[in-house]
Amino acid sequence: MVNVSSYFGISCTVTCFMLWIFWPAEATILTKVGDGVKLTCSNNSLSGLNQLTWKMNKQMLFSLKEKGNRIHNSTLAADLDLKVLKSENELYSLVIKNIQTSHTGNYTCETSTDSGVFEENWELVVTEEDKSSSTSLIAIVAAAVFVFVLVIIGIVLMCFGQWKWKNENPAVSVRVKSKRIIKQQPEEIYENDLEIEQHAQTSRSGRR
Repeated sequence: MVNVSSYFGISCTVTCFMLWIFWPAEATILTKVGDGVKLTCSNNSLSGLNQLTWKMNKQMLFSLKEKGNRIHNSTLAADLDLKVLKSENELYSLVIKNIQTSHTGNYTCETSTDSGVFEENWELVVTEEDKSSSTSLIAIVAAAVFVFVLVIIGIVLMCFGQWKWKNENPAVSVRVKSKRIIKQQPEEIYENDLEIEQHAQTSRSGRR
């Protein structure tokens, strides 16, 4: 019993280790709405290519049989506006422009070559843009502009009120000026009387 249990324990460990090595690794890509992403299969998996398939959540997007042949597009790829590049440097890369939340999911590139079958996986996580900060900034700017406009309106109303009051009460300013003139008149008359009296005395003394 001991030998059997130890044998199964070793076999289980070896099996788990082999699965961990050969199980296709999955990369997680975090992106925001409106960004762009390009997924590229390994160059090694494209040598001696017999068939290539792009999938999203296990649903076929693009299919190619033999290198250089026409790529077959699915309706799902057309709805999501997905493209496949055909350049030599980026052969059969999956391109997603203007990412939306509907693009969130698991993407798989399956290739069948003369060397064997290969599979690469990506998990695309799309987050919506945080609009709270931009909304707060807009609110602050709007409040500042509103306060500034109120201050300008207050200054204009004060100036207009003073101008209107002066136009409606012109007699007040005239009275103030006339009072100042009346106060100066007795001093001028008194000085004139003194000059006349001095002149009369001088003329009398001259006659004697």
